[in-house]
Amino acid sequence: MKSLLSALLLALVCTSATLAADKTPDPKATKPKPYVLTMCLVSDEKVDKGDPTFIYKGREIKVCCEGCVKDFQKDPEKYLKLIEAAEKKLAKDKAKLPK
Repeated sequence: MKSLLSALLLALVCTSATLAADKTPDPKATKPKPYVLTMCLVSDEKVDKGDPTFIYKGREIKVCCEGCVKDFQKDPEKYLKLIEAAEKKLAKDKAKLPK
């Protein structure tokens, strides 16, 4: 009887562990919002492929150098507001283009 209960308990633990580990993340949910600007938010320098890129609050952030990464980290909300304003301006300008 003890071995039957032990086997059932082991089966239950293995099943629950398998179900818990089977949660695959949705690729759309984990993909960060791309950085659409061509300039560094901090220094207004042009950003290139090799420049520092990181993710902050689900957004891709590109800056021109490590010094700008440090400046961004001092006041990230300030720079997020700048990104949002720039994105709105880009969308507005894009809407004005002839179709």
